Amino acid sequence: MRKFLEKQYQADVVIAGGGLAGIVAAYELLDHGKQILLIEKGKRQAFGGMAKESFGGIHMIGTPHQKRMKIQDNPDLAYRDWESFAQFGPEDHWPRSWAKFYCENSLEYIYNFLIHKKIQFLPLVNWPERGIYHSGNSVPRWHITWGTGHEIIFRLLNALEAHPHRDKLKILFDHEVSSFETTQGRVVGVVGKSMLDSSPFSAQAES
Repeated sequence: MRKFLEKQYQADVVIAGGGLAGIVAAYELLDHGKQILLIEKGKRQAFGGMAKESFGGIHMIGTPHQKRMKIQDNPDLAYRDWESFAQFGPEDHWPRSWAKFYCENSLEYIYNFLIHKKIQFLPLVNWPERGIYHSGNSVPRWHITWGTGHEIIFRLLNALEAHPHRDKLKILFDHEVSSFETTQGRVVGVVGKSMLDSSPFSAQAES
């Protein structure tokens, strides 16, 4: 039986997962000059995860596309619509907080961010698969990307590679995170294995 020495890594931030959220997190952390380790279970060609295979529809509020179509929308209306469908329970403080934040900031944090990365949308704003025939979205908010989710990932990966601090990002493909390391209740690292030979690794970080 082969035995491997554990490989050890150190960074300011460790990101587990190279999907859309992981890619955007890495990009924004590079803006702050952080040393980043991004760990992805899949192979390099699968970078982007399920978002790469998606239709590319994005729920956004108060966009220029909506205004051009004279769709009257605002964050308060969007949040009321969200609540009508979400079935939040009395204890769901953080889900409610996230929904409210999303509705109030989708224009800046999603639309403007994607437009800056040269991602374009079809001229029509659509209804998603819910919201027409029963409680849900009261106005169209579904923005479809030219080129679907594949284009979103393509553009974001190009932006990531062109980032002026790209040298601060290390990516481990074919590596699986299996658990977190904690000290006094705080996560300080991750452990896992290589998908190629099952060799162990660990990574420590501030975040």
